[in-house]
Amino acid sequence: MLVTTIERLQRIGQAVIERFDATIPYFYSAEDRERGYICGHDRQGYPCRYPLLSLSIAVVPVAPAQYQQPYEIAMRAATLKRQSKQVNGSCLLIDSPERGM
Repeated sequence: MLVTTIERLQRIGQAVIERFDATIPYFYSAEDRERGYICGHDRQGYPCRYPLLSLSIAVVPVAPAQYQQPYEIAMRAATLKRQSKQVNGSCLLIDSPERGM
């Protein structure tokens, strides 16, 4: 969790993603990086492919009196994070009033 101003969040989020995306490939072998995934097994023991790690950042701007309890903010962030997982690669998803709760 990071608390910042609306004016700074885009710049901070993009900087975090850029740093993550530039660093994460070094945690994989050259073969895995070239292939774009790693081989593993799922929970049932079946062979499967897993994409290289990416970073999803969900941002919930909070206005005074918009939320009654902290858990409401956490629930909204969880919803946004699930949406961001539908994107291939790293992403920054900023909530907007149009999406609502």
